[in-house]
Amino acid sequence: MTPADDFTREILAMLRASRPAFSFHAAEPLEIKGASDTGDQFRLSLKRLHAACVREPETAERFRSEFLAAFQAAFAPEPPAQVDRQRIIPILRSPEYFDRLMEELARHEPGEAPHGPARALMNERLAVAFAEDDPRALRFLREDELESMGLSFEDGLALAITNLARLTPQMRFQPVGEFYMVTAGGRYEASLILERQTWESRQIEVKGDYVFGIPRQDVLFVTGSEDAEGLARMDEMMRAAVESTDAVISSDLFVLQEGGRIVVFDR
Repeated sequence: MTPADDFTREILAMLRASRPAFSFHAAEPLEIKGASDTGDQFRLSLKRLHAACVREPETAERFRSEFLAAFQAAFAPEPPAQVDRQRIIPILRSPEYFDRLMEELARHEPGEAPHGPARALMNERLAVAFAEDDPRALRFLREDELESMGLSFEDGLALAITNLARLTPQMRFQPVGEFYMVTAGGRYEASLILERQTWESRQIEVKGDYVFGIPRQDVLFVTGSEDAEGLARMDEMMRAAVESTDAVISSDLFVLQEGGRIVVFDR
């Protein structure tokens, strides 16, 4: 255990005591990830705080207090703001991710049915939900928020996909050996598998049906269902991407079938 590890554990305990309804975990030394009681995700870097405490140990307690006060202010309860319909986007996660989130919310709302994210299964390994595009944090939209806007889930999804195409830069298809890496701003690449117009127009040629790899929200790999070399190489890249993060969407591959259905790719 290094001094940085010890410092991270101390700050982790301080944060948990200050916000017991939140979830926190140490992503690595001097970095903490977590989620608020409403599902908002955040990342906290402790590098500057740690450096200040090491540099001026006699003032370390004040530095910690200021850090905690700033965190609490950032997550102070605010009256709910109106959701901007033009910034609603689709977000992909595993079904297990939402199961864990609902369990966490239920622990903090005993006796009540928690207001979870509006979501639907795409297949047994993938679910789609909604968020409002905001560079500061990712906040899932609840079912009651969709209802208050007069949107069914299907209408909300159609709107979100339209918004995604407008809010993300034009897709770039970068050949990586036998497969492609898709880039479009570095935020919502995984969600682009929902943009049917792109795939139906066959902007890139592959052998067979499109097969997608979406290990993280900002990563999208594409190859063909009949391209053995492309699939093997993409498997390698998927493993590397999954091992490099704890924010995994899925380690599975998915295939776009005729008619637009996305299912687990079974070899």
